[in-house]
Amino acid sequence: MIRKIFEDWNRGILPIAISFLVGCSSGKTEENIYFKESDLPIEVLLKGEKLKLNRLQNPRQIHVNEQFIVVSQPNQDLMLNVYDKKGHRLINQLGKNGVGPGEISYVRTIESLDDPYDIWVYDSQYKSYHVYDLRDTTTAISKKSFNRNESFFYIGEMALLSDSSVWAIMMDKETQYFILGFENDTLASFGNWLTYDSRKDIPASTISSMHQGRMGVNRKGRYGVRAGLFRDYIDIVDLSEGKVTTLFGPSNHMTPYTVEYSQGYPMPKIDEKEAKAHYYNVFAGEKSMFLLYYGGAINELGNSDRKMRIFEIDYSGKILSNFVLDQNIQSFSIDESEKKIYGVSIDSEPNIITFNY
Repeated sequence: MIRKIFEDWNRGILPIAISFLVGCSSGKTEENIYFKESDLPIEVLLKGEKLKLNRLQNPRQIHVNEQFIVVSQPNQDLMLNVYDKKGHRLINQLGKNGVGPGEISYVRTIESLDDPYDIWVYDSQYKSYHVYDLRDTTTAISKKSFNRNESFFYIGEMALLSDSSVWAIMMDKETQYFILGFENDTLASFGNWLTYDSRKDIPASTISSMHQGRMGVNRKGRYGVRAGLFRDYIDIVDLSEGKVTTLFGPSNHMTPYTVEYSQGYPMPKIDEKEAKAHYYNVFAGEKSMFLLYYGGAINELGNSDRKMRIFEIDYSGKILSNFVLDQNIQSFSIDESEKKIYGVSIDSEPNIITFNY
C-alpha cells in the first residue's frame, strides 16, 4: 500500500520582472524552528457548507479566483469544470482528455498568474503545462502548451513561478530546489537534501522521497512553501535570495524508514503501521500561507474520525491561526478577499465545501 501511496502522490507529483539567484549554491541558508501542539493558537472550529455543484465526477483539485471556481475530475472526456462563483452555475468545460496537441491526461495542479481569465494546468503524466482561457467555450483544448521540455522529465514536484519559469524539485538530485526556465535552462539552485537526515549512508534521492510534499508560490512577496507528507516539516523559501526557513511540528514526527534496492535503485522502505500523513496540501497567500494538516495514520485517511486542521502561518514562521474543519477535505483553494476556504470533500459523494474563517 505504501508503494501505491508513493506512486499516487508523485502522479498528483506572471508577466513581471523577477530577481533570481544565478548559478548554484553549495548548501542552503537555513533557519530551523520547532513547534509543538502547545505552541499553537487556540483552536477555531470552522463549519463547512456543501455546495453540491452539478456534473462533478470524483473531483480532485480546485482553484478559485474573484469570478470562477475551477475543479478537476480525472478520467473524464473533459477534465476541468468551470463554475460561476456567485451563482455556482457550470459555465464551461475544458481540458480535453488525450495525448494530442493541447490535450491533457492527468491534472496535478491548477494555478494562475495575474490574468483572472487564464489558468495554468500541470499534467504530471506528460510533464507539461497547459494554459486555458476560462471564457473560451469554442474549444476544450489549451490555448498554449509547454511540453517536451527536457528538464521537466526529471521533475518530481513543481509550482508555477512566472509565465516562463517554475520552482521545482528534481529527481535523484542532492540539490534540493531549482528554478527552471521553460527553455530548459537552470536559473538558480539551492539547498541540500543531505541536511534533512543525520545518517551518513542514506542517498539523497531517498531522503527527498521521504520529504515529498505539495508546493505553492506566493505571487506578491515571491515566497515558496513546501510541506511534508511523511514528515511534519514546512519549508518557507525566499525565492529571490535562496533562503530556506524550516518549521518542524506540531508532532515532530518522521515516519521511520530504511533503504531498499529491490527495484535496482534506492527506495524508502516503510513500516505501514508507523506511517503517518501530515501536511496534505498548501496554499500560498499574499501575506501568509495555509497548510492542510491531518497527523494520523496514512492508511486511515478517509476512514477516521480525526478532524483535519488548517494552520495559517506568516512568511516569517509565526503561526497565526489553528482552524479545525468539521468536514475533511483532500485539496483546497482560498479567496483571501472573501476570507473563504473552498475544499474538495472526502466522502461517498465528494463535492465542494466552503468554510468562512
